[in-house]
Amino acid sequence: MGAFSVWQWAAVLVVLGVPAWILVRHLHQQRTAPSTAEPSGIGGWLAFMAFGLCLGLFRNVVGTVESLPTYMSGFRNPNGHLQLVVIGLLTAVYLVVSLLVIVALFQRRRATRQFYLVFWILSALVPLSLLLLLTVPGIRLDMLYSAEDVGWNIARVVLVGLWYWYLCVSVRVKNTLTN
Repeated sequence: MGAFSVWQWAAVLVVLGVPAWILVRHLHQQRTAPSTAEPSGIGGWLAFMAFGLCLGLFRNVVGTVESLPTYMSGFRNPNGHLQLVVIGLLTAVYLVVSLLVIVALFQRRRATRQFYLVFWILSALVPLSLLLLLTVPGIRLDMLYSAEDVGWNIARVVLVGLWYWYLCVSVRVKNTLTN
């Protein structure tokens, strides 16, 4: 691998800079409501969650693109075509749903909670979908996951579940997601 080109750095700047700029803009908006009003808008923990979603989408897209050559090389084994197609489709749906969550959140849609619930379910199903490859002769569990990977995947599912709980109980979220 060589060094990053100017265009790659520009793409990274756009992917990380635009969500950060949107968050900063939302955080600096002054509310005309009285100070006794309940919190609303993308601020506080909701802003932290929005930033994490944008960063997570970027990480997932980069990881998917980096693993694409390995994924495509799996099609050389004729016994694993169906499993690889299911894994690829599930990963694509996961990326689309994570983008839908971000768009719905910034548009302050009530559907954000439902999209996030689907996102939470998919965050557990995508890593589990790799277990389908165990039905292919010659594939072992240690070829798919290390103990560290299992730990990170469990932590990610728990963290996403905690954020879903926050979406369900937060007064700020209730006051923000009104469309």
